[in-house]
Amino acid sequence: ALRCLQQRNEIMQSFLRFVNRLQQSFLLPSALQTSLR
Repeated sequence: ALRCLQQRNEIMQSFLRFVNRLQQSFLLPSALQTSLR
């Protein structure tokens, strides 16, 4: 059971990292546009 929990934790961490990368890739261009104006 503990091993299953650890695996799920690793999956969640990798998923959150992936979401963070997506947010950065989406937010950086808009931030650059607003700062350039």
